[in-house]
Amino acid sequence: MFIKKDLLEFFDSMMELEKQQRDFFRTLSIAVDDSVIKNALIRLADDEQRHAGQVQRIIDLVNSVADMDSEKKT
Repeated sequence: MFIKKDLLEFFDSMMELEKQQRDFFRTLSIAVDDSVIKNALIRLADDEQRHAGQVQRIIDLVNSVADMDSEKKT
């Protein structure tokens, strides 16, 4: 069974990967002249930003559930 620390470490790593991918696609889009490819890369960067937001919501959920569990024990 996962404990809060394990879950947060996993999702923190996932968040970092999403941000790295976002930054990679943004940087690549700047270097590309073709407008079709540039727009595709920008959309991919936007997708990665949305993923980062979803991961943040999961992190918030893990924190809130873990906080509720600790309150029940006291």
